[in-house]
Amino acid sequence: NKFRTFTSMTQMRAVHGSTNNLGVAAQLSQTMGLNTLSSLSVDFSDVDSAPNAAQALIAKQAAYQAALDVLLEHDTDIVVLLDPEPEISVVGKNHVILASDAFDHKKERVLFTSGGLNDDIGDTATVGTLVYNARSFNHRLVTPWAPVTPHMIVLDDAGNAGEVALTGSFTALAAAITNALQPDEATPITNKQFAAFTRFDTNFNRGDLQLLDPQGVATMTIDANGVTTIVHGVTSATDTFENAELNVVIQENKLL
Repeated sequence: NKFRTFTSMTQMRAVHGSTNNLGVAAQLSQTMGLNTLSSLSVDFSDVDSAPNAAQALIAKQAAYQAALDVLLEHDTDIVVLLDPEPEISVVGKNHVILASDAFDHKKERVLFTSGGLNDDIGDTATVGTLVYNARSFNHRLVTPWAPVTPHMIVLDDAGNAGEVALTGSFTALAAAITNALQPDEATPITNKQFAAFTRFDTNFNRGDLQLLDPQGVATMTIDANGVTTIVHGVTSATDTFENAELNVVIQENKLL
């Protein structure tokens, strides 16, 4: 499990590649103007050797737990897991609670997640399901983001551009980057806008938003010009943010 901080997104892409999740995360960060991003890798060797699906899930949770334990020794502010599985988001929730403990680690941080919220909600879930799942993350240190399956123009290693559909986790990552770019970390990111995605596969109507917002499910919309607006953004509850720049850590299930 390796923890690295990159101050150049070009360097991060050189290390991780361009078209995997970490490489795309670097491109998203660069497009939005954030030049510092940390990555935390996960050792999946025990997952790959598991005899069945149930044991693989247990091994996967243990792998993420081991990686996040490494992060306990580092100062950070926002954690984003690029794995949307709800079982993994629960591990992330437990991590931020443990890290933020006032008596032990004293390294407060928050989790931005879309885990537990189905990526393809248009076909397999309703807004009610989103609300139900979001309640499992009911904690001041966790902000669930309704996944919109954003599309983005991605450059491959050869520099060729192509539109790629991203997982809902990138909704949470874009929100974390927006939060990190605010000059005053106490400023809510509601109604903040950015241009990075081309379109969403899922678009919420006004009625959907009225159901999601009271339950703390943060959302985004996109207009015909590709401008994304954060409809509901919860100001992070941490009180240990440095004034200069928030540190966003992304975690992926790949070895460096």
